[in-house]
Amino acid sequence: TEEIVGNWFHERKNRDKIILASKIASKSDGLEWIREGSKSLGFDKKNMNAAIDESLKRLKTDYIDLYQLHAPERKVPKFGKLDFEYDPEDSWVELEEVLSSLQDLIKQGKVRYIGVSNETPWGTMKYLELAETKSLPRVASIQNAYNLVNRGFEIGLSEVTMHEQVGLLAYSPLAQGTLTGKYLGGQMPQGSRLALFGDGPLMMRYKGDKTQQAIEM
Repeated sequence: TEEIVGNWFHERKNRDKIILASKIASKSDGLEWIREGSKSLGFDKKNMNAAIDESLKRLKTDYIDLYQLHAPERKVPKFGKLDFEYDPEDSWVELEEVLSSLQDLIKQGKVRYIGVSNETPWGTMKYLELAETKSLPRVASIQNAYNLVNRGFEIGLSEVTMHEQVGLLAYSPLAQGTLTGKYLGGQMPQGSRLALFGDGPLMMRYKGDKTQQAIEM
């Protein structure tokens, strides 16, 4: 996607007219094809520098307006899960260190604003607290799933974002296409997201019986 957008910038010469957002992936999502696999996808300074430089090269630009942390490194409930399962062996880069590395990117002119994605109320508030107490960059936005059959954002996060003025960039507004009705009655359109990625975590949360009943209504 970054290469496509970068080529589009190059052809149109319109970078200054666009608000550009991109992300750095974390080790928590099993994205084995990014930077030699998820085991190396930490939010440490080395990985962050590598990620931003590769993104800027693909995008054919020297800065990104909004740079987002794509899912916490720590184990958190996401993709339809609501319960937090504590793991004493869980490890991640300290959030203050993450913000410090992002501050360096801002000072270098490579990033203008920062955001989070698939984040929790605790994580969002912790980032905001560190920004205020340590004079670090403040989270401007959060990108989480939100739609008529996935309203987990309303539990805790809606209050945080309203009071703290963190904008929501809602993804999956049509619940991975299920709210269009194209899967009703057992239909499976060829090439659809459900046909291609039906067993993935993004789709599994919309397969429950209650979810299907809500969609039919």
